Amino acid sequence: IFPGGYRIGMRSITLDEIPEAKDMVPAHVHIGAVQFRPDPSYPENRTIYDFVTQVDLNGLIPKFLVNTIMPRIVENDAEVRVNYSKKFANKSQRRVRHS
Repeated sequence: IFPGGYRIGMRSITLDEIPEAKDMVPAHVHIGAVQFRPDPSYPENRTIYDFVTQVDLNGLIPKFLVNTIMPRIVENDAEVRVNYSKKFANKSQRRVRHS
């Protein structure tokens, strides 16, 4: 792994607590991975984000529409993961005091 970088694997799962919505067709992630690593040119200010996935959208969606929405999905995914990583990093830096 790259120094200071992270890799995350993903796949779809089914949870009984989350029922299927009748008006939506869920996509299925067969396999996916994301990688965050510092940009060697600007390691303090930039992060390189790689996103690879194989998804079955479970429906007939026109190619132009997929090409339009996928960049937004990837951008949103990156923002969510960055925010979670910051929250996790802050928690891991705190020390727990035992009495």
